[in-house]
Amino acid sequence: MWKPVEVTWPLGKEEKDCSISTQFCFVLLKMVRGKIEMKRIENASSRQVTFSKRRNGLLKKAYELSVLCDAEVALIVFSQKGRLYEFASSEYVSFTPTTFYISVSFFLMLF
Repeated sequence: MWKPVEVTWPLGKEEKDCSISTQFCFVLLKMVRGKIEMKRIENASSRQVTFSKRRNGLLKKAYELSVLCDAEVALIVFSQKGRLYEFASSEYVSFTPTTFYISVSFFLMLF
């Protein structure tokens, strides 16, 4: 979405008594992101594309956090159809069905 961000008249000068025929008015446009309403996407195809893009972005951010901050990061994402997507920063952490069940059970015991 294009939005005007600054108006320079005429050519950045403060005086406005110049003839319009010899001076120009510039409107600078900047590409900005529009705000989206946080609600369920009704179109199934659009919803799947959005899920895929945001999932990949989330996995990338988890990786970046683990590298930049030397943090142990684990991320679990389930799709609408129940498919599991995972990220673990440590090579010692794996999400097999058994370890996943034990990890979730332990996590729920904490609360």
